[in-house]
Amino acid sequence: MRILALLAVLALPALAGDAEELAARLKKLQADEATRRLPLAEHCEKCKMWKEAKEEYDRLTELAPDNAQVLEKSKKADEMAKISQARPAKAEQEAYAAGKAALGRDMSKKYWELALWAAGKELREDAERIAGMAERLDEGMGAGESPQSKKFYDALHPAGDERKKAVDALNGYRKKCGLPPVVFSATISAGAQRHAEYLVKNEGHPSTDGLGAHNEDPALPGYTPEGERAGKSSDIGQGPPVPSMINMLGTFYHRIPLLHPDLKKVGIGWATKDGVADRGWCVIDCMSAVGKRDDKLPRLVAYPAPGAKDVQRAFDDELPDPIPPGEDHENGEAITLSWFGAGKISGGEMEVRVDGAAIEGYFSTRDAPARGDHGNGNSLCFIPKDVLPPNAKVEVKAKTSVDGKPLEKSWSFTTGEHEHDAWKK
Repeated sequence: MRILALLAVLALPALAGDAEELAARLKKLQADEATRRLPLAEHCEKCKMWKEAKEEYDRLTELAPDNAQVLEKSKKADEMAKISQARPAKAEQEAYAAGKAALGRDMSKKYWELALWAAGKELREDAERIAGMAERLDEGMGAGESPQSKKFYDALHPAGDERKKAVDALNGYRKKCGLPPVVFSATISAGAQRHAEYLVKNEGHPSTDGLGAHNEDPALPGYTPEGERAGKSSDIGQGPPVPSMINMLGTFYHRIPLLHPDLKKVGIGWATKDGVADRGWCVIDCMSAVGKRDDKLPRLVAYPAPGAKDVQRAFDDELPDPIPPGEDHENGEAITLSWFGAGKISGGEMEVRVDGAAIEGYFSTRDAPARGDHGNGNSLCFIPKDVLPPNAKVEVKAKTSVDGKPLEKSWSFTTGEHEHDAWKK
């Protein structure tokens, strides 16, 4: 007997009002997905494609969490995936792939349409939750940002979504470094938003001071598991999304994850305090969606980017603080060289010249990090002791090694008039 009983829990209720209508339409849509996904799960089970079967039954479990038979089949698929040596025929794999793609395309379109409808009814939180469902289907097909996604966010934020503008700003900097663009993620943003709201509710509490801003206490108001996870994988600022994003790129530690070649998606949460438009907490989740290493992409990333012009002149302060204790904080833009490939860097040196003259700075490596309690990872960092002069040519020569093999990079960039990009834009 097929698991048609799972559809019963998704029956369409006759309710009134926009919120009730949205709930009803969502249940109907999920019932449609369950009806079409069940044959895919059974096909995988029959053909002993256990990994794929687990994925399908896991999704069916989400659609019908109270269905014991689906739960049992998911457990069985998980167990078999760990021990099975079966090799399904190519035709069976292709049939599954085609069915999954067709389902993904159709259901993604329908979820986006429902999210757009919810946005039009000003049910913003629900709209973004449903957008996350559509986004997940797009991701399962290996798709980037879909046309429906752009239409949805344009409708949700007619004057422009500050969070998406922040991602666009990030992509501008990534492009200069030869890196692929990242996509704004509604799914990841949901957790980031919860954490931003938590920080607003608990601002001033000792547990949120300093690096405590990355944590959540279950005993405090606004705690959510999603927010807690987001806090640990995010850069966190106290300004609106665009300047917060640009500010992070002007630091050392917070810059590195934003320039990871394999970063696919970014989520952003922004919660204002006391109704003041530019006062609040911005949570930029830039570590939850790093994909598999793609060696076709640059693995050595220099910043500021080679050939960059109009570069900010000063360092943006951050916590942890990479400036040595007792030194002033009137420093120049951090210069970094980061290795994102296999192996670990060892040692290193960096010579920086401004208009031909060597300058002094705080230099750190993996072996000699800027802080004893916070490593450099696979990055060299040089922070000039003084703010860089305007309209100056900065030349950099860096050397290190990866698993004993020499690695060198020489590049240059030109400063602009302004000290901080975030203040300029």
